Amino acid sequence: MKPYNTTQLYIDRAEDRGIVHRDYLAHCLRWTHIVKYAKMGQKILDVGCGVNIPLAWMMYTNKFKPFMYMGLDYRDKFEVDVRGFNFPVTLVGNFDVTNEAHWQNEVLKSNDFDIVTCLEVIEHMPKESGIKLLENLATEVSGSVIFLSTPCFNGSKAANHIYEWRYDELKAELESMFTIEAHFGTFASQSEILLALNSHERDLFERLRRYYDSNVLSVIFAPLYPSLSRNVMWQLRVK
Repeated sequence: MKPYNTTQLYIDRAEDRGIVHRDYLAHCLRWTHIVKYAKMGQKILDVGCGVNIPLAWMMYTNKFKPFMYMGLDYRDKFEVDVRGFNFPVTLVGNFDVTNEAHWQNEVLKSNDFDIVTCLEVIEHMPKESGIKLLENLATEVSGSVIFLSTPCFNGSKAANHIYEWRYDELKAELESMFTIEAHFGTFASQSEILLALNSHERDLFERLRRYYDSNVLSVIFAPLYPSLSRNVMWQLRVK
């Protein structure tokens, strides 16, 4: 039995349904948020990068050129030919983020990464493995800014998630290892966030609802209320 769940979301499949679900929107907006923060010529490490390395592909297709991109994934086969990229891409499969020996990879150890991403990974492993992942991030990439995103458990979890952290639970764990520089909700359920909106936000919500469906609205207001969101992006730095 595999210790982790290795399913992933494919953005191009959104077209099959004809509706862009909030999960798809949130994925794309996480990548654009990271690229907005990053600078050309930086080194980027993508932990749990996915077999089709969507973050690297998004950078390439939008003419954002890092100095180098390195992707780590638990699976052993990737679905992309890195020779077509216009910046160096290094991919490492069979990488177990909880195994300290794997973090001694020569390329990993010889580079000081500016940005480390770990997007939608920790919920696919047991809680104790997630803690080990955080510990390894705190010790192995100490000079980097880290972007980590994951769902917030609110009583029900996705079938392909092994453990979803509660917002306060993960916040406390992160605060013990990192400085939280910022955090944003990436999508929210309307029923959980509507009561928190002030009168101006509620007016704007009602005006936008005349055109947008619930999927779009769920990502527009979530950044304002991370503690009430169903998924949060954390910007971290090792203490």
